[in-house]
Amino acid sequence: MHFVRELGALQAILPPQDRPSLATLHRLGFRGSDEEVLRAAAREGGLLLRLSSSASSMWTANAATVAKTFPAFRALWQQMLGQAL
Repeated sequence: MHFVRELGALQAILPPQDRPSLATLHRLGFRGSDEEVLRAAAREGGLLLRLSSSASSMWTANAATVAKTFPAFRALWQQMLGQAL
């Protein structure tokens, strides 16, 4: 975020990714309509469906909204981990 700010941007937006990732499921061999692909992935235990639905980019977006520098980011993580325990 600090780098983006130095570029002159007052705010940056990380748009959400499409989830579940149907393209990933298609690359893994699932075929059919979107609904058929999702049903087939769920039938196979759901692990691939859960993995293709992961929103790990959310962590990046959340951290960038409140932490401009690494020390601030580290302090944020320490606070978050302390609250989770």
